Amino acid sequence: MVVWVLLFLAAGDPNEWSTFPSGKAPAKGGVTAGGGKSAPAVSIPPGATERYREAVAHVGNGKYQDATVVLNQLTAEYPRVAELYATRCSAQLGLKQPGYAEADCAYALKLKPSLSMALYGLATAEDAQGKRELAVKHFQQYQKDPNARADLKELAAKRVEVLAAPAAKAGAPPPPPPPPAPAAVAAAPTRSSSPQCRTGTDGRQACGYNCDVGSDGVAACADTPEGSCARGADGHVTCTQLAVRGGANAGGAPPECRTGTDGVKVCGYNCKKGTNGRYFCAAMPDGECTPNPNGTYTCH
Repeated sequence: MVVWVLLFLAAGDPNEWSTFPSGKAPAKGGVTAGGGKSAPAVSIPPGATERYREAVAHVGNGKYQDATVVLNQLTAEYPRVAELYATRCSAQLGLKQPGYAEADCAYALKLKPSLSMALYGLATAEDAQGKRELAVKHFQQYQKDPNARADLKELAAKRVEVLAAPAAKAGAPPPPPPPPAPAAVAAAPTRSSSPQCRTGTDGRQACGYNCDVGSDGVAACADTPEGSCARGADGHVTCTQLAVRGGANAGGAPPECRTGTDGVKVCGYNCKKGTNGRYFCAAMPDGECTPNPNGTYTCH
């Protein structure tokens, strides 16, 4: 799946951002290639500039989980910068998480109502969730926005026409415009298909997937097999938490690790002990373990 990138870093001044695919900003007071007025310059905090460049590059390369990790760090540090949430909205659409995308784009618009691409992202997220009336409302608002891109105005108009038709003819949302051709993609990190636990040098244990220990000695894990962990400039490791958004395992139990009488340690969910003394655990929180005639368990 491809996803449109909400914002692209301009080639010159690191505090200038544009909303058109080339990533090149027009002359001040000029007109974009789409026919609208140029988007106003945005002052990105100096401490966020390089990491935000990295996040935008991740989204452009389809590395939405990696972008989410970086943007989670940035939004925690700079909770009032609308562009951070708008770009994470784009990453969440790429991850097929329209509910999270809707929340991010809606918040970006509260911080900065003039951020037209956040409005388009909000409408797209609502459309993907079947919220037809809200999607139509926001697509129409985008069509009237003087800063909106002409090509996306056309897509918005077409989507409004489809959504206004009877439900049987509504169909699926149209695919978003593709991002620029991605640069060379680095080798993917080694991933764990089963839950694991890592203990940091601080003595605290973290359980989940694709775990890592930062240079500060703190262990961290993602909460899904597709999740990823990234090491910040300070050496601290931060991991994606998509299954339980907004809190460290709030509302969702971490994997458990059990050691059987046979001395074998197993990590996972809903663990069961076989008659041979060994534990068997499911790989996902909603997994189940069913008994076998020979006293063992099959978990799935």
